[in-house]
Amino acid sequence: MVRLAGPLRILVLGCGDPDGGDDALGPEFAESIGRLNLPGVNVEIADALTLEHAQLVWQQEVVIFARAGCGLASPFTFKSLGAAKAATPWAGGRNCDPVWADGPSASKARDRRPRRPVRFNWDSLEPAELLELAARLYGRGPEAYVLTIGGAEVAADGPLSETARANLTKAVEFVEAAIRLRLAA
Repeated sequence: MVRLAGPLRILVLGCGDPDGGDDALGPEFAESIGRLNLPGVNVEIADALTLEHAQLVWQQEVVIFARAGCGLASPFTFKSLGAAKAATPWAGGRNCDPVWADGPSASKARDRRPRRPVRFNWDSLEPAELLELAARLYGRGPEAYVLTIGGAEVAADGPLSETARANLTKAVEFVEAAIRLRLAA
């Protein structure tokens, strides 16, 4: 579900199982931010980060990935992932030419390999992997943050625990204030 609110600027991406007890903190957070109707803020809810999110993410100025976490020392953590830098995915010429290990162009194969290995689990990406993928595909990525909201338990088909609800409220207040400051700048 995507709710577009004007030009794409800030994306809140709530990750987790909406029916998984405290694992629903990410989706609940995104819905709470969406109800604020902040200008230029878009929300999306996903069970997991996938390839399809790379296209949405690279178009943003700021992305906040929200998810649940257990055993936190505070109600939530808010950590910067920085801005994804444009990566040079391939050194050398075109990357679609077949290169045979034993053929005449074998010496060129080293020039066409990625400068560093890129390994993704295509079914579920971590925020940093998604940012790197966006930078490799589109040449840039947004400034990004990971918000981890403390929960107490993950129970299938259960509601949020009281601890999770209290932590959710604190996280929404914090991020709302940060977004309002950012939008005012």
